[in-house]
Amino acid sequence: MSHPKLNVYDGNAVTNAIFLQEVYRNARPDEVRWTLSHRLATPSWAGQFGGKPPENAEADNYFCVATLAAGADRREADHFAAAHVVVLDDVDPNQHAAPSYVIETSPGNYQAGYLLTVPMRDAARYARLMKVLGKRAGNDNSGNNVVRVVRLPVGLNTKREHINADGEHARCRLVVWRPGERYTFEDLEKMFKVDTAPLTAGDDEYATGMPEAEFERLCENIRTGVDLHDSINRVAARMVARGSHPADVKALLRELMHATSVERRDDRWLQRYVDIARSVDSAAEKFAPEVEEVKAGVGGSAVDRLVMDFGWPERRRAQEFVFSHVLAAGITILASYPAGGKTSTMTTLAVQAAGAWVVETGGPALEVKVHRHVVYYAEDPRQVVMLLEGMIELGWVDAAVARERIHVRATRRVAPAVLRQLGEVVAADPALRLTNHREGRRYDAAPWVVFDTTNATIEMESENANSEMGAAVSALREGFLDVPVTLITHVSKALKNETNVSALTARGAGALEADAQQVLFLTVEDIGDGEDARFINCLASSGCGCAG
Repeated sequence: MSHPKLNVYDGNAVTNAIFLQEVYRNARPDEVRWTLSHRLATPSWAGQFGGKPPENAEADNYFCVATLAAGADRREADHFAAAHVVVLDDVDPNQHAAPSYVIETSPGNYQAGYLLTVPMRDAARYARLMKVLGKRAGNDNSGNNVVRVVRLPVGLNTKREHINADGEHARCRLVVWRPGERYTFEDLEKMFKVDTAPLTAGDDEYATGMPEAEFERLCENIRTGVDLHDSINRVAARMVARGSHPADVKALLRELMHATSVERRDDRWLQRYVDIARSVDSAAEKFAPEVEEVKAGVGGSAVDRLVMDFGWPERRRAQEFVFSHVLAAGITILASYPAGGKTSTMTTLAVQAAGAWVVETGGPALEVKVHRHVVYYAEDPRQVVMLLEGMIELGWVDAAVARERIHVRATRRVAPAVLRQLGEVVAADPALRLTNHREGRRYDAAPWVVFDTTNATIEMESENANSEMGAAVSALREGFLDVPVTLITHVSKALKNETNVSALTARGAGALEADAQQVLFLTVEDIGDGEDARFINCLASSGCGCAG
């Protein structure tokens, strides 16, 4: 595949007959060529099936990108024989690698064509390529089918919007003509970064009509870590074809993979987990229905979730903790009084969770069975960094480990849907997975994410609205999935001076506590001799399994 210097023509050097001779150079003699010549003011799309080149320079002239089967009398996909060119609409000709030709179809608007070395006779693969290209920015979203029609170089564009100030119609003009520059279909796949090969044998049928029993079998494969690549691809194809939003599909697949027992989560499993986003995006490009918009949380995925058995584990799975029997993995809340030391406490815990604490005294006496990366979203990230630097200077913290595993980022108030997307990104980032070896077993620990504070992170019209708060917690759970998340918040304003720990509640809607895995309260208490100590109290939980 070479890229010779651009050849520019004045639009008169190549007739439509010469142009079509090159387009259909490798067509079979009995295949039908389709052309059309008309004025849009009196349109007729019947076309000519003898392939006679239209040479009326005062008409709109078109040709079909594919030849049709012998005897075809309609330009329909059922009569597709072979595609001979891939055409992109509304392109910047300087931004595309060496097209075979470029036609200016109206002032400043261009179509770029890539002639095929060997005609593409697989209609399904050609259709998938055209569908993907049709969705991408800068290309026409209509008419990207296997028997689409495109303009010839000689003719007018009589659409009203292209009439100039003198009342004249726009004239088509051939500006690039390199018929010797041809591409294999595989060349174009690489150039446009599109994989049109079937996901599996018969994937079109699986995408549109997979039996429920087969769908459940594939889901069970994903739960148990069996045949992951094929199962993930086929489940993704089925779900997006039925109208599921890609975000819903990604969340469901991660949820299924999270059901895999820890001992089966090897390098292969982790790679498949990371590849979920790519698999779903590829399926969406190939199989997503042509609708204006599919919203997350509605469509096929809602049905798929409701008809799917959760799957009974082979044995009871132990509760997972960030800190053994103190801080559960899942969505947890840590609430305290204003100026109660929430950030300094969480920064100290972050150091321990990352395995960066190096002294026996001066720090928390909490057990950590597996170390993790910590992603700390702070309202004031400088405060967190300052605390870390102070502990490093005191010799309490291994600086290299802390800098490698603790990631301090500025938080922003965003909608729950954005937090869900953030969760997908964090959950799929292999750089944030930390491999631990304990008692001869391997465990790839998900990162621990801290949002300091809830009010600085979750955008809501009212923090007291249960529906809004419930939606926010649900978005966090579905996006982050197996990633432990801790939300830091204040205690209720009415209780800011409350000394009875059992009476404390987190600020805002009750759904924050009700929907979380665990709710913790950080209190400061007098331990005598003029000294205060901080205590983490677990008083409200949903079966978190902590020590209380």
